[in-house]
Amino acid sequence: MLDEILDNQTELEILEHTTDTAGYTEIVFALFDLLGLRFSPRIKDLPDQSLYRLNKQVKYQYLEPLLKGTINTKSILANYDDLLRLAGSLKLGWVTASLIISKLQGYTRQNSLTRALVEYGRLIKTLFILRYLLSENVRKEINLQLNKGGNYSA
Repeated sequence: MLDEILDNQTELEILEHTTDTAGYTEIVFALFDLLGLRFSPRIKDLPDQSLYRLNKQVKYQYLEPLLKGTINTKSILANYDDLLRLAGSLKLGWVTASLIISKLQGYTRQNSLTRALVEYGRLIKTLFILRYLLSENVRKEINLQLNKGGNYSA
């Protein structure tokens, strides 16, 4: 899907992609954000999703039961230049998203760029889920977009 968005040849600028349940990983959340795009899936198994914090020492009274881990910000910061280079390569069409995602996920041992993408994606996914849970308007907007697409293709 990201390949198609990046290869968009119309005058319409795509800013957000909504999808139904499938196709979301931390890497997808990270890549969309790094490219200045918003990824807005309707997540069916929302209660099973892990949310992450930035700092173990900070406690969030109402969110504590939802927070499952801590984001490794050191990994993100150490690899940030490479994350931006990757985003630039995707934007310029030097590599396709499908190729880079398959290569990064294909290694039995994740390299530092993959780990940084996953950590960054956890941050973006956590923020998205919190917005989704807190805002009825966000949920309505996603449903509206998905219903438009469903009606159009029917």
